[in-house]
Amino acid sequence: MIHKCYRYDPAAGAYSLQAMAVMRIGGVISIFAVGGLVAGLFLNERVRRRRRASRQSVSITRSTSNATIAGVSR
Repeated sequence: MIHKCYRYDPAAGAYSLQAMAVMRIGGVISIFAVGGLVAGLFLNERVRRRRRASRQSVSITRSTSNATIAGVSR
């Protein structure tokens, strides 16, 4: 980790922080985190819509079959 974030400066005789390298690494991590969040939310919404659609089609089928039975028995 020290080799990625710090660079040896011979003029100062010490290690100095490479701010741009740290920012790039942080930016890449942020992009993947936000992309993963958006993808997860998108997939969750697709699953919800499919479940909702299947429940509605089942309830519509049941209500039409009950109406037909009620109409015939009268």
